[in-house]
This record gives sequence, C-alpha cells and structure tokens, in this order.
Amino acid sequence: MIIDDKQHRALTFIRAANLGGHNPTARNVLEWLDRPSPLPGEKGALIRPAVPANPGIPGLAEAAIFGGLGGSARDNIGAFAMASNIFPEMMSATEAIARMNRPLEGFHSVFTSVVSTPSTPGKPALYAPDGPPENTVKQLRRLGWLTKKADKGMSLTPLGLALLRAHEMEVSGNDDLQPLVLDAGDALAWGRLLGAIGEQGECLIIDPYLHAPELMQIVEFTQTARVLVGPNLKPREVIELRVLISTPGYQHVELRQAPKRTIHDRYVIGPDKVHLIGGSMGNIGRTTTTILVPLEQDDIKAAIRSRAEEWWAESNTLEPKSSPDVGLAHDA
Repeated sequence: MIIDDKQHRALTFIRAANLGGHNPTARNVLEWLDRPSPLPGEKGALIRPAVPANPGIPGLAEAAIFGGLGGSARDNIGAFAMASNIFPEMMSATEAIARMNRPLEGFHSVFTSVVSTPSTPGKPALYAPDGPPENTVKQLRRLGWLTKKADKGMSLTPLGLALLRAHEMEVSGNDDLQPLVLDAGDALAWGRLLGAIGEQGECLIIDPYLHAPELMQIVEFTQTARVLVGPNLKPREVIELRVLISTPGYQHVELRQAPKRTIHDRYVIGPDKVHLIGGSMGNIGRTTTTILVPLEQDDIKAAIRSRAEEWWAESNTLEPKSSPDVGLAHDA
C-alpha cells in the first residue's frame, strides 16, 4: 500500500478544498487531521485531593510472637517452682531463674495492652464538574472554516466556503455543477474559460487583478456588461483599462474599482448562475492550475449577488479615457 489512512485523509481534504476553489494551508490540514472533533471541556477544579488507603496496625496481643514469648515465661516460672518443692536444694536456682523471667512478664503485659489501629480505604480526588465541550462555532473557527467579523457576525472563510461547495457538488451528483479545471500550461485553458463565461449571458465579472489584455478578450467573446476590479492595481494598469473602455466596441462595458479591503474572491455573476474563479484570470493557462466552480444553493447564490451589488455601489466608477492620439487630435 502506497498511501496510508492518514495520508489518504489529508489528500481527500486538500482535494475537496481545491475542488471548492481554495488552497488550504499546512496548518489548516494538520488541524483537521489531528483534532477534527470538538475539543473536550476544561477539567473541573480540584475540590479535595486524593486520600491514600491506610492498612492499619494490628494489636501486639494479636501477634503470635509476643503471645508465645509471654506464655513461655509463665510456663518456665511454674515449672521451676514445682521443681523447687520437690528438690529444696534447687530453691536458690529456681528463685534466680524466676527473677530472670519477671522482666519478660512485664514486657508481655505492657504490649498486650496496646489497642490495634483499624485499616481504612482510600478516597479518590474530588473535582468539580468538567466544563462544556467546544461548541460547533468555536470548532469551525479553530479549523479555519469560520471567522468573526468586526460587527461580531460570523462569516465563511474562503476555506469554509470551498469545503461547502465541494460537499454540495458531491451530494448533488449534478454534472452541470462540476468545476471546470483549468490546468497550468494548457494552451486552451483561457479559451475554455471564455466559453464558459459566454454561456452565462450578460454578466458581472469581479476580479481584483483583472488587466486590460484579459478584459479585451472577455468583452470580445462574452456578453460581459460590468467589471469590478480591486484597489491594488497600479496607476498605469488602471489607465490601460480606462483607455480600453473608451475604444469603440468596448464602450458599453461599465468599469468600477473597489475601495481597499473590499473584494478578494473572483466571481462571474450571470442572470441565472454564479461561478467562483479559483485564481486571477491573468494566470489562467500559465503557471497556476485553477478552477471555475458553479455554486448550487440558492441562498448562497442570493447572498453573493447581494454582496456583489453592495461592492458595486461602494466602488468608484472608472471613466473612459481617450488614448494620447485621440486627445492630441481633439486639442488641435
């Protein structure tokens, strides 16, 4: 077997994210591999430490060694006393031996009076109840699928949105909803994208880094009516776009530039369908493989349409700009 279970899980996760139009980071992958389930709650505080078991101490009267020792002393004294009655001449020896045994009798009497200590069982440590386990929202934020906005509202991250799309495509089994893969180095990738956009009818294209050469062909081969670009284009790139839309054949296209931190993803929004483009159009068919992903759920499409119109309303209109030759001729 070339791929083990954990590697298979990692590759499946990455493939799902890719199909949904996102490239997960190594941290995203490892967090899902190692801790996919909700984390347990915090352990409760210690209320009482553990108490070890006490085996107890038996009374010395119960120990065979001391019982035997004391009994032997008494027996010895009695035996010598009987012998002294029979043999008077042994009296002095008997008394001597009796005196030797008297300390043993005292020793026995003291220790046989000691009371035994009973054994007691141990007690485990006592803790307060554990805290609640990680809830679903916290779990999805930890995995990088949700994020909290400045207004405290929750929003899907690009990874969360991609995984949701991949799941919807798998559940639906609809071939029309399968992504269009645009491989790096594929000379036809750009043409395939233009063909897919052309099928959408009159549409809005959102691409933060769309440049004039790409827009020229988009307008020529599709029915694109509106284009929204991002704030990070260089001034000369903005001028090229403005000059393009002043050229006959391109003047019907309305072009706007979003303010800072407004748009990140790339969309093709048509009358009926909404597609996500996994990468900038300028790189398609060149160095990076990307995909065109159709969105299925009506509520998601409606949400993106609504947000796109908000972006459009917040953005600055880029007015057509005549080329230098036209400007000079006009001044003359």
